[in-house]
Amino acid sequence: MKVSVIVPVYNCEDWLRQCIDSLLCEDSPCEQEIILVDDGSTDNSGRICDEYASRYKSVRTIHTVNQGVSCARNLGLEQSLGEWIMFVDGDDVLVKNALNILYHQIQFYKYDLMRFGMYLFKKNSKKIHPYEASFSCEREEYIDLVIQRKAVLGVCGGIYKRSLFFEHKIRFTPGIRIGEDWIVLFKLLCHANSFYYYNAELYGYRMNQNSVTRNRKICSVRADALIAFNIILDYARQQQITVNPKSIYKAKSDLRRNVMKEAILNKSKSIYEETEKVLAQYADQSGAAEFADHAGRPAAHLPVAVYGGTRPVGDGPAGHRRRGAKPPADHRQIL
Repeated sequence: MKVSVIVPVYNCEDWLRQCIDSLLCEDSPCEQEIILVDDGSTDNSGRICDEYASRYKSVRTIHTVNQGVSCARNLGLEQSLGEWIMFVDGDDVLVKNALNILYHQIQFYKYDLMRFGMYLFKKNSKKIHPYEASFSCEREEYIDLVIQRKAVLGVCGGIYKRSLFFEHKIRFTPGIRIGEDWIVLFKLLCHANSFYYYNAELYGYRMNQNSVTRNRKICSVRADALIAFNIILDYARQQQITVNPKSIYKAKSDLRRNVMKEAILNKSKSIYEETEKVLAQYADQSGAAEFADHAGRPAAHLPVAVYGGTRPVGDGPAGHRRRGAKPPADHRQIL
């Protein structure tokens, strides 16, 4: 079993060594490659990447001009060789023996997709609290949590079978600054034949005040989240995936409320107006508006997003766990 860990890197020299060190597992039973994609960093991040690549055979560095995290992840995917794919941001960490834990789970259960818990921490590395608000070990329920934005929406915090990306042509959408990995996670869940949520905090998410999602001066970012949501709904329609209409309505209302909050914080009417304009333009091109606008209507009027639709999203023939199989030692014993 070979795992490719893809790390998009951009101006994170203060945290990058801690990130890479957490990924190096010299005693792991699985083969590992760490792909560091330097996305045009202007600090010492690129040199740090080269330093690790020269010291460790399992580390590769790719340098590219700055195009954003989606392009960096796509480039890492194209260059990857592993049967399994993981994503870790350049300022985050994995807990000790995380790859060993995942290796034992995958080898025993043969999952297509595994999600696991995350925790928040600050620059002093002090753990704050779990990041995952709620979870489910059933794929159908987890998809609903993803739609409602109650689960972690990024691709970090999971390990995915390579074939999911390449057989279904799943890639990150350039230009979307919030929600680009929400889209990818949803698509992966749609196509996974077996899924499991491993209820242990294996991923540390750093609270970075310089993150684009925390910069309130960037007023159009919230619009990207709404666009991402419409892409997800459009994809669900195309794949005939069952989605709870109440979840659609709640998520859309929450996203619009966030836009209004952003407008108030920035004392700007233009934020909301520009968001609506962008969404209208996108919907005209994608056809997503037709689907999204049904969110508040009775289930009978929904084209595909109804329970009992033509394609359920339950687990594969064997479910997420082989019946009668004895599980391996839990994470406390493996650690």
